[in-house]
Amino acid sequence: MTPSDAHLRVSRKELAELEDLTHHLSDFITLFVYHASLLPPDLPRPVFERTMILTGLVTKIETYVKKLMRCLGQIGDRAQVDVPITGASCAKHSGS
Repeated sequence: MTPSDAHLRVSRKELAELEDLTHHLSDFITLFVYHASLLPPDLPRPVFERTMILTGLVTKIETYVKKLMRCLGQIGDRAQVDVPITGASCAKHSGS
């Protein structure tokens, strides 16, 4: 079986964690796009408050992308090695 045809078993807890992470990521990306669309094209002074909002959103997006990639990486690594599913692998790194 080629890797693209492989089936991965994912626990309900891991699936819920992936769902939560993608939901949070989607929310923050939506907020980022909304706030970025409010920026005027000529960026008059001061724009500090708006850029701080965008910086905060980018930080949150980065955090959730890292958590999501870590979780997906662990699931992918498990596909390489036959490890029993515990459901704790993603949750312990996500801070929940």
